[in-house]
Amino acid sequence: MNFFDKDFRGDETDYYEVIGCNHFSSHQQILTEYKVKALELHPDKNPEDENAAEKFALLQTAKDILTNPETRKDYDFWRESGIPIPFGRWRAFQNVNKCSMHWVATSNITEPMVQPTSSTSSANSTKDSTPSSNPKLNSNQGFSETLRKFNNYEI
Repeated sequence: MNFFDKDFRGDETDYYEVIGCNHFSSHQQILTEYKVKALELHPDKNPEDENAAEKFALLQTAKDILTNPETRKDYDFWRESGIPIPFGRWRAFQNVNKCSMHWVATSNITEPMVQPTSSTSSANSTKDSTPSSNPKLNSNQGFSETLRKFNNYEI
């Protein structure tokens, strides 16, 4: 079996199918279908069914998710996106990290970040007023035009 053919959603069932409606159903229709299914699947009405409590718990979970407008919107987004993790885990990860970093280069920088040293300075002359701790920047070679543009965020 190919890695990409695996179902990473696990045994996640479709909550609309559990209740017996579709994603176009209104809030009232979902509640009506839930009441009908709850009467059918209630553990007290099905004492011979060993899985009746699990089925009823799944039905209640489906109702809770689909009757809350916020979680229903998230569930619909999750269903349509095909994200390969179960809905519960995806919803838990949704609020984990809400920040991102973006690099912004503005073109209105007037001063260069690093002051180049002059190529005509001699060993006996005094250093300029902004000394650099990088020995490569204090060399007598100076900067090329490309490096100057890079340091000034022009390229």
